[in-house]
Amino acid sequence: MWCYRKMLKIPWTEKVTNKEILDKIKEQRQIWKSIQSRRGKMIGHILRHQSLLKKIIEGDVEGHISRGRPRTEYMTQIMQDTNKGSYKELKELCYDREAWRAATNKSTDL
Repeated sequence: MWCYRKMLKIPWTEKVTNKEILDKIKEQRQIWKSIQSRRGKMIGHILRHQSLLKKIIEGDVEGHISRGRPRTEYMTQIMQDTNKGSYKELKELCYDREAWRAATNKSTDL
């Protein structure tokens, strides 16, 4: 975003949102789409196979509850990306590779 501001000669003191800058140069956020795509591919692979990583993802970490707003859990974020309401639906979807690819590709078209 800093480079885009320099190209448009917008000083850092001027209050222009990132969305306005992206609209001016007719660009979209590329990094977020890449993260969603890679995250979808990786979690699909992990859930289809029996491994230690799958047990860690499905498990619950013990410990104290920290102060403040809770962080978005990894699986919750993936369920939001694929528009699934529960972990069970997500897990059933990942076993059908074609449906999984369609769901993860659709989530990156935002």
